[in-house]
Amino acid sequence: PSNIICIEKTDSPKELAEIYTAADLFLNLTYEDTYPTVNLEAQSCGKPVFAFDVGGVKETLVNNVSGKLFNVGEYDSLLAEIKKFKVYSNFFICIFCYGIFNNTLIFLKHNCTS
Repeated sequence: PSNIICIEKTDSPKELAEIYTAADLFLNLTYEDTYPTVNLEAQSCGKPVFAFDVGGVKETLVNNVSGKLFNVGEYDSLLAEIKKFKVYSNFFICIFCYGIFNNTLIFLKHNCTS
């Protein structure tokens, strides 16, 4: 779809910071992780992190302060929070897909009115 941009792995810290900075929200949908540094990277660029409460995720963010934690698989709650997150109609979400798409970052332009 035209609203999805897949970004392959980069070894450039500058490029990675630009990717995070361009997003309004960082979404980490991992079902298991020991200590997801991607959450810390996104937060260091000023982005809130929405993630499932698994493994070491809760050690990388403060719930309702630097992001939001969700029970695994609670996609309805997650979507409801994303829709409440921004008041304007279009915003960008950076999604980390660990394992699913070989550690790919997906950049999604999301229309909250739909």
